[in-house]
Amino acid sequence: MENAPDNLKISLVYDQAINYAFQQNAIPVVKELRFCNDATPRKNLIIRITTEPAFAEPVELRLQGIDAGGEFRVAPLDLKLSPDFLVKLNEKVSGWLKVEVVEGDSIICSKTEPVSLLARNEWCGLVSLPEILAAFILPNDTAVMTILNRAAELLREHTGRSAFNGYQDKSRRRAWEQVAAIYKAVGSLASVTSWHRQVLKTPARKSDHLPTSFRSASATASICRCFFPPAASRSDCIR
Repeated sequence: MENAPDNLKISLVYDQAINYAFQQNAIPVVKELRFCNDATPRKNLIIRITTEPAFAEPVELRLQGIDAGGEFRVAPLDLKLSPDFLVKLNEKVSGWLKVEVVEGDSIICSKTEPVSLLARNEWCGLVSLPEILAAFILPNDTAVMTILNRAAELLREHTGRSAFNGYQDKSRRRAWEQVAAIYKAVGSLASVTSWHRQVLKTPARKSDHLPTSFRSASATASICRCFFPPAASRSDCIR
C-alpha cells in the first residue's frame, strides 16, 4: 500500500514470513530499501521504519539531501528483531512493515507491507529463506538423548553392540543397523502424551517449548546429522 505524490516512490525487498530463527541467526529481514525522489531537490529528510505489532525496533535514517530524480538505497537494512516477542509466539500473527519519508512536519511518502510472524517452531516453507529449516536441528536438545539412549538399548539387543560410531566400521550393514535403531526408538515411544510428559516436565530452554511431534523430527535429524555426516564419496565410508 502506498501514499505518495507522483514520482515519489518507496520499494522494499523483504522476507514476507519470519520466525524466531531469523532473529537467532541474524538474518536481515529487509534485503533492500529504495527511495526514489521526484523532480524537487530535498533536504533534511527522515526515513522512518516501524512495525506493527512491535516485532522489531524502530529505525530512523537521516538524509542530509537528495537531488531531483535522485535515489537513496540501503541494502540490507539493519532492522533489529525482538527475541522476546518472537519466542513467545505460539501461532501465526499477521503484521505490518511500514516505511515513511518525513520532510519537516509532513509525511511526503509512505509504504506499508504485510508480513507473517510465525510461531517459534513454525517453518516458513518456500516463502522466505527455505534454508532456515536447518535452524530447527537441535543436537543438544534433551529429546536427542531420550531417543539415543533407547536406540542404544535396541542396538545392543539386536547386534550385541550399543555404540553409535557412524561409518567408522566401514560397513553398510552396521550403518543401516544404527539408522534402524534410531527409527525404531522413535516409533517405540509409547505415545505423544507420555513422551511429552517425560521430556517436557520443566521447560528450561526455548527448545523445550516445541511441540513433541516437531521435536521428535528435529531430534532424529540431529542424531543422524551427528553420526552420519555427508561423505565426500559414499564408497569412501561404506563398502
